Amino acid sequence: MTASTTPPEKVNDGFQPMPGSALRGYLMVIPAILYVAIYLLLLLLFALLIPPFVRKFEIPLIRGWGRGPLILFGIKIEVHGEEIRDTPGAKLLLFNHVNIFDLLVLAATWTKGSTIIYKQEFHKIPVMGRLMRFFRMISVDRSNHEKAVQSLNLAAQLITEKGYIVVMAPEGTRSTTGKLAAFKKGPFHLAIQTGVPIVPMVQRGSEKLSPGGTLIARSGRVRIDYLPAIPTVDWNRKQLSTHTHQVREQFLKYLEDGSN
Repeated sequence: MTASTTPPEKVNDGFQPMPGSALRGYLMVIPAILYVAIYLLLLLLFALLIPPFVRKFEIPLIRGWGRGPLILFGIKIEVHGEEIRDTPGAKLLLFNHVNIFDLLVLAATWTKGSTIIYKQEFHKIPVMGRLMRFFRMISVDRSNHEKAVQSLNLAAQLITEKGYIVVMAPEGTRSTTGKLAAFKKGPFHLAIQTGVPIVPMVQRGSEKLSPGGTLIARSGRVRIDYLPAIPTVDWNRKQLSTHTHQVREQFLKYLEDGSN
């Protein structure tokens, strides 16, 4: 099987992010930063003092952290295909990584039984790193291949033994332009290792609301589309590049190609 070189036909669903004035973004950036920081400090305090409470209300607490700043900036999230994401069973949820606001969008749409594979650099933010470990999120050291493999093995264990949804960014880093960068192979090795389906999570709009990935964001809309699950049970490592290409093609129906 060879990968097709024909660009996929674009989906035209009429979505427009409708960015507003930058004035609100400048006025709200300090309140948003304070909200994020104070919320994290209080959440860590509760996690240390009453961990059963925090674990019980994990979903609304994580969503509250993400939604607060988005409300301050006037950003609304449109979610389509949520029933695909919420289909019972373990899965890999792959999202295109645009800018720092992805953290807020992911938190605001967090769902039960999820974990995320994130870069170890977040541990330089002491409170956030501590909380991410508390919530069983998985750090990956991209500079150390052996440790990176250990992180993927831990993710595989959570998938096979606990039925987790594992959230990953196949580009590996932010694009900032909204265009889709080349995919890394890690998520697809994990798919072959576990045989769980891949659900593409396509997000659009944030690249227009926060051009270049700054902390200033205009009001407007971000749209998330959960695309139909892609079975991986019959995948094999010999065709890894083909499988990677086929998944990326699903994203390219909605996004511009930024790999060139």
